[in-house]
Amino acid sequence: MKSNHKSKTRFLLYILIISILFTVLLPYSGTFSATNEYTQELKSGIDSFPESYRPYLEKLSEIYPNWTFEAYYTGIDWDELVEKETNNCDNPKNRIYKTRKDSWKDSCVTPENGASYVCASPQIIAYYMDPRNFLNEINIFEFEEVSFNPQIHTVANVNKILQGTFMENAKVTYTNSEGKEVTTGYAEILVEAAKETNWSPFQIKTKIVQEVGSSGSGSVSGHYVAADGTVYDGYYNFFNYGAYDTGDAIQNALEYAKREDVNWNNPYKAIVEGAKLICNSYINAGQNTAYFFKFDVVGTSILETGKTQTVNANTMFAHQYMTNIEDPYNQSKGLYNTYVANGLISQKMNFIIPVYNNMPDVVKKPTTLTEQDGDLYYVNVKSTPLSIRQEPSYTANVVATIEKDEVVAMLEQACKVEGNAVWNKIKLEDGTVGYTTDEYITSCKNGSTHGFNITASSKEIVAAPEVTVSDIQAKQKGAVVKNTEGKTITGETLVGTGNTVTIDKTTYTIVKLGDVNGDGKVTVNDSLRILRYAAKEITLKGVYLKAVDANQDGKYNVKDSLRILNFKANISDILL
Repeated sequence: MKSNHKSKTRFLLYILIISILFTVLLPYSGTFSATNEYTQELKSGIDSFPESYRPYLEKLSEIYPNWTFEAYYTGIDWDELVEKETNNCDNPKNRIYKTRKDSWKDSCVTPENGASYVCASPQIIAYYMDPRNFLNEINIFEFEEVSFNPQIHTVANVNKILQGTFMENAKVTYTNSEGKEVTTGYAEILVEAAKETNWSPFQIKTKIVQEVGSSGSGSVSGHYVAADGTVYDGYYNFFNYGAYDTGDAIQNALEYAKREDVNWNNPYKAIVEGAKLICNSYINAGQNTAYFFKFDVVGTSILETGKTQTVNANTMFAHQYMTNIEDPYNQSKGLYNTYVANGLISQKMNFIIPVYNNMPDVVKKPTTLTEQDGDLYYVNVKSTPLSIRQEPSYTANVVATIEKDEVVAMLEQACKVEGNAVWNKIKLEDGTVGYTTDEYITSCKNGSTHGFNITASSKEIVAAPEVTVSDIQAKQKGAVVKNTEGKTITGETLVGTGNTVTIDKTTYTIVKLGDVNGDGKVTVNDSLRILRYAAKEITLKGVYLKAVDANQDGKYNVKDSLRILNFKANISDILL
């Protein structure tokens, strides 16, 4: 009976392997959208996302189980998306602060006198459009659905989030539609605006602060004197609607507020009517996240979960609330801080995240650095800038600070190992040379399967499938590599799981992703071993278990087997 059970289990494993192989190797049979229209669909749950999204979302779901995620399949090809959003310099869709790096700016124009922005380069546009760059607990909020939730969005909670802004404890007196004089607070006004628009008052507050600052501006002071001497008394524009990027932005906004058909002559009207205008123009038209406010990649109505719609390309890529390419990213930080400060971060929230066809493996901030400068790495901090040190020590002077997803060149990997800190010598785009530790930089994964990372705490080297002895010795001079029999191996020999590397008298054990049997190769046999492990036919421990994690999601399961088969079929890489 016991033998019969094993035979049945083995038979099921083989059936599963055949099914996976058919899934992986059969050519794609789907249909691509016509050039002038896109079929869009909204799907619910992490499993509905492409694999490149899932590790980030799974990590967030573990920390915040009340959060839900929806995949908005736009039907748009990635290259077409970047082309559609690339600037016409006479009428740019996307701008960036003129103080940013030159590689982030388009060379086609120079800033006008007094202007704060210049045209953004296609490369930085692509970076800010790739949702995967922002799937962390802070920046995920650029994808938060902006709907009003009366259980969370109470006057008391809104009062909390107004602390530290010009709206905190401030009173507004105005004459209502019935001719009565009313005095109220900003929290009450924001909740009223939310009820009338179905727009979250937290989002409204964040949008206001994004536009006029936490201290307010001439757009909301009730008195403003423009550079040309024009005086604006008794007009307000909390959302800077109509401000534009050229000329005096505040004057443009107040000219809009002063229009006879607008007449925003008190804060209540300016907030409530401004919110209605935004909602009718954007949120109710399907652009119901901060990301969709900025990038017009959806249809003209809110798409329901599980539904599809066909959208004409002529109705897209133009209806965008602002030109500042960094606006959704900046809003996300404000929303996150608001939720954390008021103990609301674990509440039920829904995030709608776009998906595009044929997305590249990775899109990071553009740089003038190339592989000739060294292997390229990106900064993986969430929001706080990373300090680059003059020497490999936390007490050394700071020579520069760089931000999330900026790219650096590796000059010397693991030049110093101290405790759990592995220090690397790096070069910045401006030529500055300094030091940072492994935990703050990640390989750009630019198609090479020869990368490896040294982990000092566990004394392991995690390697991609094609790493050889030469790859390690090229970066670690004097490294001695031995196989599992203790014999020294050299040259282009593939290192394998269980091999050891001795660097400066410290010995590390190799974990080669996908090499579960330790022969140095990643093959279908390794895929089979993972399936047998999943079926509890065999036991895997230590570095051999860690090698199972071919998709690097921190789990050991059938998905890793599928990743190996994809790798062997040249469908996707196993990169580090």
